[in-house]
Formats: sequence, structure tokens, C-alpha cells
Amino acid sequence: MGSSTALTWTLDASVTAVSLDGQALSGTSGSTTVAPRFRQSYTLVATDGKRTETRVVKVAAQGLDLVAGDLGGSGCLDGIGREARFSWPWLMASDPQGNLIVADPNFWYSVRRVTPAGVVTTLAGNPAEAGYVDGPAGSARFGQIAGLTVAPDGTILVIDFGNQKIRKIAPDGTVSTFVSFAQGGSGAFQYNPALDASGNLYVSAYFKGEIQRITPSGVATQFSTGFTYPGGLTVLPNGSLLVIETFDGTLWSVDANGARSSVPLTFDLADVQSGYISSIQAVASDPSGGIYLSTSRFGLLYRDAAGLVHTVTGWKEGRFLGGGFPFGLAWMGDRLALGVANYGGEIATLLPGGRPASLAGWSAGGVFQEDGPGAAARFARPRSLALGSQGEIYVADQDASGAFAGVIRKVMPDGIVSTLRKQVGWGYLSGSGDDTHLLPLADGRVLYSSGNAIGAVTQTGDLSSFLTGGTGGITGLCKDASGNIFFGEGTGMVAQARVRKLTPTGQLSIVADVSAGVRSIAGLTVDASGRLFAADPLSQVVWSLSPTGASTRLAGVDLSPGSTDGPFGLGRMREPRAIAPHPSGRILICDRGNRAIRTLASDGSLATLGGSPVRSGVRLGSSQVSFTDPTDLVVTPEGDLIITDGYAILRWTAPFGE
Repeated sequence: MGSSTALTWTLDASVTAVSLDGQALSGTSGSTTVAPRFRQSYTLVATDGKRTETRVVKVAAQGLDLVAGDLGGSGCLDGIGREARFSWPWLMASDPQGNLIVADPNFWYSVRRVTPAGVVTTLAGNPAEAGYVDGPAGSARFGQIAGLTVAPDGTILVIDFGNQKIRKIAPDGTVSTFVSFAQGGSGAFQYNPALDASGNLYVSAYFKGEIQRITPSGVATQFSTGFTYPGGLTVLPNGSLLVIETFDGTLWSVDANGARSSVPLTFDLADVQSGYISSIQAVASDPSGGIYLSTSRFGLLYRDAAGLVHTVTGWKEGRFLGGGFPFGLAWMGDRLALGVANYGGEIATLLPGGRPASLAGWSAGGVFQEDGPGAAARFARPRSLALGSQGEIYVADQDASGAFAGVIRKVMPDGIVSTLRKQVGWGYLSGSGDDTHLLPLADGRVLYSSGNAIGAVTQTGDLSSFLTGGTGGITGLCKDASGNIFFGEGTGMVAQARVRKLTPTGQLSIVADVSAGVRSIAGLTVDASGRLFAADPLSQVVWSLSPTGASTRLAGVDLSPGSTDGPFGLGRMREPRAIAPHPSGRILICDRGNRAIRTLASDGSLATLGGSPVRSGVRLGSSQVSFTDPTDLVVTPEGDLIITDGYAILRWTAPFGE
């Protein structure tokens, strides 16, 4: 994937004309370099004037690639530049080497570093696992990171609100406990501490309305009082402590004796008439004594040394990268770093003139829909899909509010996205995106599940009813070689799930009353032999269903979620949402809770094909692929996987190297 390969041929001496993909060639031998995307066929035609021979070779670019949509979105993924993923990069500080140290409130448990070149790595902790463990970076665990700052020697001090401790990350990555502290931070919001020139640490005792000072030896004392809910702290170049008052957004300056005074703000803003800004999210000072203020109401502001507040980039000026707002701020060497949040997170730096430039991460463009080619198309949130007979992909997309699967889209083999039908909100698709399933028919109609009914939409967008009167929510749609349609039915309650069959002549019957074992049916499929498979996210199990109604557990441990690979009885899943047979004989499972695609072998062993519960974010390529929120998958006749994830449709070509 992403590389080229050579096609080489040798012809009989009698050949008088030869062409490759319609382009005339000369000579009896030759070679050309090709760089295929997905799978591409190349056709060589030769003639000696009496007979013509044709050779066709299909070349597969093995790996995960984008079919259509936006790869941006929430995640926690290391990498370079746009390969990396953040969710809400709000807690930020810089180290002596000019690197940015970041913690993400949506991934509480790890601390990451961003270099000036945009290289993102995890310094300590595990983004998917909480705990209280000191020691080497890889084995250390945090409870809930609520703030951080960096000492001159590179030591990172972390407010671990979940464990009510202040932790240290040494330059070599070793994590230790500095002091127990019962009132630091507020958990879900940024409340960075600050260090003065003597090594004293200042922290916001949020619930007490005071600032406490902790000496280098770990002794904590009351330093300044009278605040309502003090937030983030910054030491200014003159040595005073700057405090955000989260209650009303005012700023306070605290001197060496703990005496506080209001920081005057004179606004040079046409759209700000009040005497204060009520939405300050973070502050950062530059070497000149100026203060940057990130606000969700007015954008990014700057207070110069004279106290005049200017607009750098305001709310009405198009916001920031990906339409997001700057929530985290830190002075990074010689420039300002911004943590931007909007359907995912991004780190930006401020160029001269106030223009932001992306450094790492990728914010999605937002929840909206736009038809067009490949990466130019936009999905609100594609949740389920189906494969048509000509290689086209049908997608159930949420409407612009993100609330319902109000749209059916079509992606052609060349990546062009169009909309078959759009009816926002309640209506012909009355379920959520997770509950709407699609099934193309030979006559061009596409069936869709809608609550207790099945409807149909034509290629021109006309709607009709296909099946009404179901007794429970319809989930999963599949069809066997004889044209029988199978669907799951049930409310998700124990002893209410079952599978029904609709024959081509309209006869409806119960194929399998699986209430004894199956608790829910999110995905349903049938293999070439007619055997039914069901993905049961409530039970964390994949089932095989017989025509007599018997259910056989194929993988997973009942009501025991996990991510373990292994033989039958040991392998575990976490919310299997879709299932599909592969030409290789394996069963493929979309394990949404583990952000992974799993394989089930004939002997019942479960293995991870790609993705990880630790790595969150779409990463393309031929190795170490990862996902943000995989919700559905189908398999092409060649054995490729089509996957819905986040705001994108992905294709995994030749996943087993075939």
C-alpha cells in the first residue's frame, strides 16, 4: 500500500501489435511501474495478425485506506502530524526543550509529548486503563489527570485527581508520588498548577476557594484565599501568580505574600461591551509579559503589557482548525501552542499575524453531509452499510443533528458519494444509526430496518413499505443464496430475541427462537452453506443459529467483556456489533468496544486482525492499523473489508495478504 510494483512481460517474436490498458506499446518485451489503489486490473493485449491473446493481472494494494469521508475525529493515537489523534487537548504545558506536554480530559490516564516537529509519543500511563501504580513509564497508571506543569529540569508534575495525589514523571519516565492532596483540580476541567523560581508548586484547592503552596519537600500550606472556584494558574514573568476565577471568568494576580488584586482588562473589542469575559478556558503568558486568553465566547484574545485586550481570532472570524475553538494554551519555545477541540482534537501553533497552523492531530470537519468524490465527501456519522452487486456501498448515515439515521447514501466503486434519500429526524428511519440495517435487492431497491418494520428505497429515492407488524425492534438484515431474507427481532431483553425468515413468496416464519441464550442481535449474516451467525453485544458473544432454533456459542464468554485473544472459552470481546464470513473460511467480527476487527477460526480461536482498545484513532496503512469507532463491516467477493468508522468509510484490501 502506498508503494509501486513492476509489471513485466515477454511476447512472441511474431507479435505485430500490443497494448496495455488500451495504450499502444512497441517491442516484444517491456515493463511498467504501477501504483494501484485498493485492487486494480491491468490488461495486456497482443496480436500477430491472425490471433489475439489477452492477459489480465489484478494487483492488490494491501492495507487499510480511505474510501470516502473525513478521517478526523476523537482518539488517543501517537504518530507524526496528522497521524496522531487527540480528543480534547486542554491540559498543556511546555518543557525546557520546547516540547509540549499534553493530557486529554477524555483520555484521563496518560501524559503525552508533542515535539516542535509534530511527533507525538506517550510518556507515561495507559489511556485505556486507570489505576494507581508508580514505576517505569510503561507500567505506571493514573487515576484521573486534572492538571500538569513542567519543572526547569524537565520533571512533569501531574495532578492525579482520581487518586487524590500529585505525581511526578522524571525525565527518564519514572513515575512517583510527590504528595497526597485532597483538594486539587476538578476532574473534567483543566486546572493546571504552577511552579515559581524557588520550586514551590501552587495548586487550586477548587472546592475550598483557595490557592495552596507546596514546598519542594512536599509541605502544603494555605497561600491565598477569597476565590469562589479558582482554576488554572500561571506564573508571570514578573513572578506574580495569575489565577483564573472559573465562577465569573475574571483574572487575579497574587503577589509573593498571597495578596491578590484584580487584573485590569481594557477591551479593544467591538463585540465585547461588558467589563469581564465570562468564558476564559485557559491562559498563557509570553516573554514580554503579555497574556493569551482562550475563550469559548470570544475566541483567542491577547492582553498586552499595557492591559489592552485585542482579538487574535474571534468567534465571528471562522474559528480555528476544523471549525474548533482553542481550549488549551501553552507558550512553546518561541511560539504559542493551542489545543483545538472540534469532533476530535488538534494541536496548532500561532503564526505571525495570528494565523493558526496545524502541528499534530486532526479535527473532523463537523457533523454534516456533503456528496462528492472520496475524501471531499462528508458523513454525519455512518453507522451501518451493505454491499451492492456492482461493488457499490450503501450507508445508513445519521442526520445533521447526529440523532437519527435519517439518510441513506451510496458510495460507488470510484468513491463518488451520493444521497439516495434524506429525511431528517423521525420518519422513514425511526431508529438510531446503530439500529438501522440495510440490504440491497436484485431489483435495485435497498431494504432498511426502521423500528418494527422494514422499508424499501429505490435508486431514485422513492419509498415503500416492505414488511410491517413486527413484534420487536428489527436488527440485522441478510439474505441467502435462495433469496430468503433473515432478520433479528427483539427488544434487547433476556428471552425476547429471535430470528425470522421471509421467503421470496412472502411467507414469514420463525427460524430460530433463541431466547434461551441470545440476549440481543446487532449483526446477522449467513454463509454460503446457509448457516446463520449472530453478533450479541449484550452477551459479548457470537452465536451460530440452526434451523431448529438451537444456538451455539462460537466465541466470547457470556456476560464477560474483554479483549483477550485465545482459544474457545478464553477469547473475549467487548460489544461485537457486526459479523461476516470471509472467503478464507474465517469469520470476521466488528468488535466495537475494543476498536478492533477480530477473526474467528473454525476451531473457535479468537484473534485480533487489527485495532486495539488502547489505540483510539484511524490509522491507515499495511501494518498497525487502528480505528476510532468501528460499527459495521461487510466483505467483498475478493475478501476485502468495508468498514464504517467515525466519519469515514474504510476499505481493508487483502487483509490476510491473499
